[in-house]
Amino acid sequence: MARPGTLLCVAGVSLLAASLAFVGTPAGSHASSETRNVELATRALPNGIVESSKSDEAATEQSAAGSFMKWTAAGLLAGLVMAVSSSAPVSAKPLDMFGGVDIDLENTPEHWTIKASPILEPCKNNKYYHKKFKDELYKTTKQQARYAKGSAVYARFNKKVAMIKAREEAYGDRLCGIKDGNPRVVATGEWNVRASVMWPATIFLYIAGWIGWAGRSYLIRTNDETKELNIDVPLALTCMASGFSWPVAAWQEIVNGEMAVPDSNIHPGGPWTQS
Repeated sequence: MARPGTLLCVAGVSLLAASLAFVGTPAGSHASSETRNVELATRALPNGIVESSKSDEAATEQSAAGSFMKWTAAGLLAGLVMAVSSSAPVSAKPLDMFGGVDIDLENTPEHWTIKASPILEPCKNNKYYHKKFKDELYKTTKQQARYAKGSAVYARFNKKVAMIKAREEAYGDRLCGIKDGNPRVVATGEWNVRASVMWPATIFLYIAGWIGWAGRSYLIRTNDETKELNIDVPLALTCMASGFSWPVAAWQEIVNGEMAVPDSNIHPGGPWTQS
């Protein structure tokens, strides 16, 4: 593999050659042709009178613009050569990600799961995770020691200690950071992982769709502006009860073409429009 210094030298030589070949020769020949045209025009006029026509001025401006565009093109070509020559080659080594942890892209798809992450581990196996609860238990028992055994306050502290131990055991199956021991919320799209966002997201979408479908069914059944203000409670409860199967009902209406109103049923005008 060529070294970066060699590639830069090659790029510099290519830049110099491209500039001389692409810019220098056309500009010089064009300038010399214009000079000869001016000399011939001067000789043709009597008494040494020189006439500068608008065509000569336009030709001069066009020559300057063309020279500028050629220099710009040469600069772009040089930048492209420099970028290609100085870019680092693609390495086949594992990527250095997540704070110095190597992620090997050559692993099989079975390894692409959050459970195989090198920066996470089960909370029950993490020492920092247990230390947090141990410190919390120490502070709680120290406060509890100030009160007499058998008192109401002492009993409340016993409940608090039991809740701390239960929380430590409940969070033990989740994934924690190796370096901090804090439980993580998993947003990788996996279903079989504790603290995955897929279950709450699915439940949220289902409930939101249920509410929307119940309201849509109510408006379709009533088709009355007054019942939008004065809710028909029995009908609303019926729509809510029948809306639990809204995914199936929505799919049936989409397939049957009943989800959207045809354009022929939509007429311009009405009390809500301005003439």
